[in-house]
Amino acid sequence: MQASYVEVRNILKNIHLPLTKQEIIQEAIRHGASLQIIDDLNNIPDREYTSSNDIVKEFCGKKVR
Repeated sequence: MQASYVEVRNILKNIHLPLTKQEIIQEAIRHGASLQIIDDLNNIPDREYTSSNDIVKEFCGKKVR
């Protein structure tokens, strides 16, 4: 099961970008992200992200609910 759009947005609002995928995962853990969100973040492309919209777009391509 994939994390919801709202869950992802709530975590991302606390993360200051730009960050790499691994840095985003570390920050998400630090901000209390669920295991589902961490798992989903592990599945986004490995690159630097400059905005939360960039990250959400990756989730949207994977049918975020």
